[in-house]
Amino acid sequence: MRATRAFLPLAALTFALVACEDETPTETLAFAPADVTGEIPCDVETRLAVCRNCHSNPPQSGAPFPLMKLGDVRGTYNGKVVAERAASALTSKFMPQAPYDKQLSDDDRAYLTSWFRMGGPIGAGCK
Repeated sequence: MRATRAFLPLAALTFALVACEDETPTETLAFAPADVTGEIPCDVETRLAVCRNCHSNPPQSGAPFPLMKLGDVRGTYNGKVVAERAASALTSKFMPQAPYDKQLSDDDRAYLTSWFRMGGPIGAGCK
């Protein structure tokens, strides 16, 4: 009888772990660039210079993803499109963070936000 009582909690825990094993995560916990061709427009490239102090490849200072190529902008991070995340971070003034926040004018912030909200349209590069 005593062995049966000890077995029940172990059986319940095993069942719970097996049941959770089949669940699919709602978010991927990594950056995944999109497979696209095309270039970031030159006017956007110059404004992204401030962002790329951290959002380089590889990212620096804790930035979670690069913003170097069109595939980066159209990629996903934690299940959400990077362009949407960037637009939100710029609008809320969460990004860029100090000391780079003083280097992005309100006009540049508005321009980048608009471009990100449009999903990062292709343009002529700066080459």
